Amino acid sequence: MFYDVGNNPDVDQSGPEGVPAIRNVTIDGLKCEGTNTAIVIRGLPESPIQGVTLNNIEITGAKEGTTISDTRELKIGSVSAQVTAKRK
Repeated sequence: MFYDVGNNPDVDQSGPEGVPAIRNVTIDGLKCEGTNTAIVIRGLPESPIQGVTLNNIEITGAKEGTTISDTRELKIGSVSAQVTAKRK
């Protein structure tokens, strides 16, 4: 899930009404083979992502690990993320 209004002049992001809210997201039974980043959950300081549940997730062959910021009420159960080491 990704929220971005880009340069859309029709979207007013001023004030609290213009800040998105993402809440109560559950991801269950996900399998991923080969990705740039295993998991990214990045809210906003003024609008943290709330109520995220990750369960039964298997990620292999990721180039980078996990980034989680500005997130509240995160529940993790049975999550595996394999990062493939870069060879020099």
